Amino acid sequence: MNQWSRFTGVITAMVTPFDEAGRLNLPTLRRLIALQMRAGVDGVLVCGGSGEYANLSAEERAEVTQAAVEAAGGQVFVVVGVLEASTARACEAVKLLAAARPSAFMVLTPYYFNPSPDGVRAHFEAVAANTSLPIILYNNPARTGINMSAELVAQLGTIGPVVGIKECDRDLGRVTQKIEAAGDRIDFLAGDDDLVLPMLALGARGGVMASASLAPEWAVEMLSAARAGDRERSLEYHRRITRLLSLFYRPNHPGPLKQALAHLGWDVGSARPPLAALRDDELRELTTALDELGLTKHDQHTLVG
Repeated sequence: MNQWSRFTGVITAMVTPFDEAGRLNLPTLRRLIALQMRAGVDGVLVCGGSGEYANLSAEERAEVTQAAVEAAGGQVFVVVGVLEASTARACEAVKLLAAARPSAFMVLTPYYFNPSPDGVRAHFEAVAANTSLPIILYNNPARTGINMSAELVAQLGTIGPVVGIKECDRDLGRVTQKIEAAGDRIDFLAGDDDLVLPMLALGARGGVMASASLAPEWAVEMLSAARAGDRERSLEYHRRITRLLSLFYRPNHPGPLKQALAHLGWDVGSARPPLAALRDDELRELTTALDELGLTKHDQHTLVG
């Protein structure tokens, strides 16, 4: 295993809070991270898809990264998304964001251009040449149209800073092949909340979970039970998480996730356009289901930001 590899367990995919004027709300971000730390997560991901990477300016991403690193205080690791279509912009991003000294970058495969496997490999090699920080690959075929093969993942796993992969391939047969090809060199992290438990059984080391923004304790309990061999308890939390995911993971994500957080007492603002808010009937359905699941409001003001 790569000597840098330590990015395992529950990694919460954080939203980026905005105020009423649509500006960054960093105090609320700090309090949200404090809540995650109290729940026992292993790390947080900022500026990912749930964090509206594409809706943030480069300067805003740098501010969010700095605030997250400060809030974590070295107690949990901080992974920062780099979701750029072009190689040049991905290289610029890691150089800019490295100033805050995050724990790692999560780098998405280049999208829109439809590069060949050689092009994808060159992309990650170029990004790695521009940072000394660890890199977690991000394979998300539903968003990019590219699904990295087991052979390509194994090749990328030999690049020095690459320590892991957030894997959103929903074909567990292919995931098995990828883990067999590269799992001895890099850590696999499930990228879809409802596949964390199945992927743990295949050899994954954890998951990057948007649902943990709402119920971090559930994610922590599920992984703890799975590691202890408690099948029934891990399945109980898996079912809860899958139900929760179905409520907010829909078009306009992370808009519905932010509305769910608002129902739990968090002033995270709305998602920026072109993401639209839920209709009134959809919002009632969401909030009713959250109440039925027993999720309660948090007093954010009791958490140190």
